[in-house]
Amino acid sequence: MRVTPFVPPGGAMRPDDEHPLLTALIAGLEVLAHDFDVVDLAQHLVDACPPLTGGADAGLFLADHRRDLQLMASTSEEPDLLELLQVEALDGPGRHTFRTGAPTVVADLARTNHRWPEFCQRAMDFGYRAACALPLRARGGSVGALTILTATPGGPDPAALRAGQALADLAGLGITARVALPRLDDLTAHLPAVLRTRIVIEQAKGVLAERGGLDMAEAFRRLRAHAHRTGRRLAEVAAAVVDGTEDTDPFLD
Repeated sequence: MRVTPFVPPGGAMRPDDEHPLLTALIAGLEVLAHDFDVVDLAQHLVDACPPLTGGADAGLFLADHRRDLQLMASTSEEPDLLELLQVEALDGPGRHTFRTGAPTVVADLARTNHRWPEFCQRAMDFGYRAACALPLRARGGSVGALTILTATPGGPDPAALRAGQALADLAGLGITARVALPRLDDLTAHLPAVLRTRIVIEQAKGVLAERGGLDMAEAFRRLRAHAHRTGRRLAEVAAAVVDGTEDTDPFLD
């Protein structure tokens, strides 16, 4: 993968300049260098996406063994966004990008609502005006999609799309590395185990939310923070919360 260097307005980038894309990629590579969770990597990349691309929100999907898209991470736990992304997984730009392996740009949702009517209408109802989807590329194929939603028509510019694709490619590489199988067909067959991680994390979020009177976003933040603080995998901590072997008081203090 070749990332085109970013040149800030007014001059060339100096070695000591802070570049958001470089920072996000380095942080992602730090995750890859350790025993990581796919969900944790996906969340890191999704959180980095809006400031790099000018998007308002983003969602990252992974395909299961039936080639159905499953949501792995999103910039918000708001029900409206999660509902919209679930619609997109069935019939929307992300689904189309996964099938074709090529980016899909919807510059104006109002003018494209004949193609994905339910997705476009719901997106506009929730305040979005454009969308694009980028493939999660791995070993000559695609294992999912990264969707970027923007609040103004036009969508990301070419530089922003390159930044988004860099994040999507890192996600694809990370998933491939986690499953560690030689062929894309082998990878697809083993993805259900990866997707189950997300289910366990959702269950753990529910436990913390109920016990601490938290919303789901705050429960997830605390779950991730505890995993990072203790140097453990997110899936391991989530499973322990769900089966009752983890003391939840430290999460709720």
